[in-house]
Amino acid sequence: MDNLRSILDTFSEEEKKALHAFVQRQKIRKNRKDLQLLELLQEEEIYNGSELLHKLYPKTKNKVAYHALRRRLMQHFIDFITLSRSTDQTIEGTDVMGIISLSHYLFEVNLDKIAWKYLKKAEKQAKENEQYHLLNSIYNLALANTDNEFAPSFEQLLRLRNENKIFAEQEERAHIANCILKNKLAQAKREGQLLDFDTITSQILEEWDLTKAISERPRIRFNLLSIARNAVVAKKDYYNFEFFLRANYEELSKDMKVSENNQSYNQYYRLSLLYMLAHVLYRNKKFDESLQYLEEFKNILESSSKYSKSYKTSFYSKFTLLMAANLAFTREREKAIGLLENLLKKNKSILSTGDELNTHLNLVFYYFQKGNFKKAHKVLLEFSHSDAWIEKKMGKEWVVRKWLIEAVLQFELKNDDIARKMISKIKQKYSSLLAKSANQNRKPFLNLLEEYMRYPQRVTHSDFSEKVDNVLTFAETNRQEDLQEMAFYAWLKSKMAKKDYYETLLELASD
Repeated sequence: MDNLRSILDTFSEEEKKALHAFVQRQKIRKNRKDLQLLELLQEEEIYNGSELLHKLYPKTKNKVAYHALRRRLMQHFIDFITLSRSTDQTIEGTDVMGIISLSHYLFEVNLDKIAWKYLKKAEKQAKENEQYHLLNSIYNLALANTDNEFAPSFEQLLRLRNENKIFAEQEERAHIANCILKNKLAQAKREGQLLDFDTITSQILEEWDLTKAISERPRIRFNLLSIARNAVVAKKDYYNFEFFLRANYEELSKDMKVSENNQSYNQYYRLSLLYMLAHVLYRNKKFDESLQYLEEFKNILESSSKYSKSYKTSFYSKFTLLMAANLAFTREREKAIGLLENLLKKNKSILSTGDELNTHLNLVFYYFQKGNFKKAHKVLLEFSHSDAWIEKKMGKEWVVRKWLIEAVLQFELKNDDIARKMISKIKQKYSSLLAKSANQNRKPFLNLLEEYMRYPQRVTHSDFSEKVDNVLTFAETNRQEDLQEMAFYAWLKSKMAKKDYYETLLELASD
């Protein structure tokens, strides 16, 4: 695909509008070729290079001008992305880097007093957020500009620089440790080995002299656990990860109680690990315990009033989604629906694209549980993006889940042909995904669904029940069964047993 279009497709609709305005920022005139190219790249039809050349230069077919135009538009992209990232406080270090650049400029134009003011501000922010690589740049710039009355002593700055160097080197070791952990977990996944998180991480921490660091710096612990969690999500091995994560969270909480350096960013990592733990407990069907940790999460969030706004932006939507998911499995479905509807009505501005899509899909699921199929279908129709766009944002697994929900919903709405076509569509488009070992039940389950939808009267017969037992592979314990896949299996089981779907689902989840 065209490189410019590939980049453009990663932008949201709001970002595309902002980009369009950004391209026009210097010259507002008609018939601008860069804007024409930008608009062509946003059309639903995908043009190749020759077609774009013909549309932009129909008479001259000027290839030199066309390629110069592409380079100019790419530069607009670079400038737009750089500016967007520099104003996005979620991108680590961008704010500090901007202040360092400003200080550089102020020293060059001999505004030393103002330069030192901003350099000290950059130092304060970098220290608060453990950005030791940026502190190196700050101290090096400071050491080069001590020949004025506003500068601290050279000796003091050199001492700070040398002390910081120790932490910066520790940061580098932690980065390498993260890379090694990621590689080892990927290798274990490829070879089908059990992910022994405790042994692997202990070995890496000892080898790279980080065992003490993780108790003093929650960020290092959090980064390692985030990498481990990514492997868990890919393999759906929540069961074994729970014990490792729980031990790490308890150790972190103990370290923070005795630490004198319990600053705001440490609370951020504590909240992040707490959310991870509550999520793993939910996926392991320990709903009441997950709710207890979410209550602890809420108490920490509300007690940190100084940082409540930034924390709300970071955590509120994910916290609400997880709270609703637990409530739906503890017979509090109406509360779950209320939480998500309120999230879309009153807090939509803080929702990321992913959280907004998850909120809509979970609402579809909860209305489906109620048997309110028309309302579930109405929410499904509110998805404002194509499935191709959603796949780029959320991945193939997410789209498969959406189509599967849509298929069973269409069947309940008596649209049998549409339902079967949806199942067939999944099997054809995502055949390679279904063939993976982590999804060993997915393809035979789709075959069972297809058979039921074609011959509904067979579902209560003993031979159909035997077929289910023969073709589906269940985990050793119910706790190890994937919760999302269980939700779909419960629908088929409810038809086999002639029971209510929601009651069947709760029964399976509590076994």
